[in-house]
Amino acid sequence: MQKILHFHIPKTGGIAIRQYLIEQLGEQCVSPSVLGNRLSDALLRWRDMRAISGHFSLYQGDQLPVDRCNITVLRNPIDRFLSQYFFEKSDNADRLLDAKVHALDLDDYLENLSIDKPEAVSCQMGMLYPLGTSSRTELSTNEKYEAAVRSLELFELVGIQDELDDFSSMLDARFSWKPVPLRFKNVASQRLPSSALSASQQSKLNYLLECELELYQQAKARFKQLRRNFIRTSVSMLDKGMPLDHRRQTAAAPTAIEQARDFGDRRCSVLQVSVEGEISGANHVMVGEHCNISISFKVDQSIDELNIGIAIKDEQGSLIFGTNTMLLGNVYAVIPGEYCASFQMLNRAPIGRYVVDVALVRSETHYQGCYHWLEKAASFQVHETAAAYFEGQILMDANVELVAMSPSASWSSITHVPSNSVMRSLGRNNKPLSEFASKITPMCSMDQFYLGLDVFVPMHISNISGETWNAFGQQPVTLSYRWLTKDNEVIISDGLRTRLPTDVPAGGSIIVPMKIRPPSKSGEFQLVLSLVQESVAWFVDKAPQTAHITQINLA
Repeated sequence: MQKILHFHIPKTGGIAIRQYLIEQLGEQCVSPSVLGNRLSDALLRWRDMRAISGHFSLYQGDQLPVDRCNITVLRNPIDRFLSQYFFEKSDNADRLLDAKVHALDLDDYLENLSIDKPEAVSCQMGMLYPLGTSSRTELSTNEKYEAAVRSLELFELVGIQDELDDFSSMLDARFSWKPVPLRFKNVASQRLPSSALSASQQSKLNYLLECELELYQQAKARFKQLRRNFIRTSVSMLDKGMPLDHRRQTAAAPTAIEQARDFGDRRCSVLQVSVEGEISGANHVMVGEHCNISISFKVDQSIDELNIGIAIKDEQGSLIFGTNTMLLGNVYAVIPGEYCASFQMLNRAPIGRYVVDVALVRSETHYQGCYHWLEKAASFQVHETAAAYFEGQILMDANVELVAMSPSASWSSITHVPSNSVMRSLGRNNKPLSEFASKITPMCSMDQFYLGLDVFVPMHISNISGETWNAFGQQPVTLSYRWLTKDNEVIISDGLRTRLPTDVPAGGSIIVPMKIRPPSKSGEFQLVLSLVQESVAWFVDKAPQTAHITQINLA
């Protein structure tokens, strides 16, 4: 039987389709629900599965596999939007989501969305359009819609959420399966039906989802055409004992070894890329060893915005890690000349061989301007582990805590030194700092504070002192805050603590997701962000200019 790829668009009945595949094929033959993996990575990781199902991340120009039957389901965009909104607000209320979803009712949420680009809520179009274009530039909304329509033709079977029973029957006919009941799962609770929308709500959704609604009509037409084809041919073909086969020809199968991509306008270009372990040296790194990826590049014309990115891939081409300078809080302006960018990090990749891709682009994606994109620019080998306190492939930082849960329970402990360790440390005593020079920069807008709602804000923290900030041991450096009234009266003097994930050396920087709890009453406040060396001092008390102060109107 031909293998299957289920391209699951959120809130379109995909859980029911995946469960149907499990009942027909067996759970061991269906991948776990894929969440956010690149399509190419998922096809590699679960290549032996008879069915792969999930939400996939796509780049423009990605292709559906030619050796699988590719299926997807679309839903009325207004119904899908309401299902998503109420699912996140009620059923997923304990997950990290956009604060607006938790805090705003539907009217306020729609009003807030109207300020943004309408295509921002067009989930179905946003997921499908990369399959219908090979462009390396940013597309307009109309171009994305046209590409999404083209992508529908690449799927062998396109279903409609309102007609899932017929869609499952088409699957039965396609693969000669014995029909089983289709079970619906993952229904959003407390969901407002579309029939209960006010005229104003309906109007705003029609505006926001205009392209999405047109795409849905195209999908409905495709579904009806496929259903008619099955009805016309099923009886005669099944009488002959032949399975139905309505497969469409897609793009030609890729070659066994794909060529590394190398493109861009070359206003600046990569000269050389190298990887070096702090201990192991050139092209070799250990698990748990700090390493450096150096990128030498030449700039031929002045550039006002330069974003430098790296991607580390394993031998199969799966993305292991990727980041860029914009995600890390920096965008550069450069004039003609030669430069070297260095990415320093703790290597957590397991033993194996890896390649490094490099991108010099204008913005967060290469669609908005690519200077030089070079795949397989360097390679390195992870040959050994630098630490002996873990087993397996990936180095993780773990803490264990034992708590007595009943009055009669009692415990004591002694330190155990593993037989494969030469020396163990019980911790470190950090000296009080003598300098408190720092810079704190929020990495997103801080205008979404609401009563009773904790928020997580990524903070870019720079150590501009001459001392290392120790993250662990006694007297560590942490991140905290104070709440003041607009008249400088302190109402919360000691906020929640956010631990630094690693030591920050002099001149170094790090991004930390900071948890902030607002005051319990509304009003106009000042939020003062500061580092703290525990049991020593708040940085803001030693050097007031190091604090980041934001005016907050808490409603």
